[in-house]
Amino acid sequence: MVDVNRFATASRMTASTLKVVGASPGNVVLAVRIAWFVRRLPDALAQRDVAAFLHGLRKMSASRRKAQGDVHADARRIRRIAMAVLSLPRFWRMNTCYVRALIIYRFLPAAEHDVLLHIGIEQRGEQRELHGHAWLTLDDELLEAPDNVLLSSLREVPLDARR
Repeated sequence: MVDVNRFATASRMTASTLKVVGASPGNVVLAVRIAWFVRRLPDALAQRDVAAFLHGLRKMSASRRKAQGDVHADARRIRRIAMAVLSLPRFWRMNTCYVRALIIYRFLPAAEHDVLLHIGIEQRGEQRELHGHAWLTLDDELLEAPDNVLLSSLREVPLDARR
């Protein structure tokens, strides 16, 4: 019965993904690029530290990062398509605040804006276990953040990939 429920859930999520992604050819292209990025992400991060990885992303896509319209609308579109891709069974386990923030950071066309990835930690529970979180700011405004987390309670790890 568990397999039937899992299959039904996967089928619903896949159908939902196709509805979002299939709305336009541009969405299909972006979805494929996001899926490829997410698929390669663990290996890419394992090869260097986060600051060097982010610097490489910024440098690699500098020519394609010029905003053509409302950068907030672009961020919403990227998030919507990223969530559709991350809802596919192959990517379920990759749907974390880190991955969502990295996707938007990578694909947001915001050359004339200051887009920063923030990483923070908090201690939770009686065991005081550490939990990490990631969020994005755009020109010092919150752009993408984890759900149900009070960012002001986190201890931020300094990270500057602008250099």
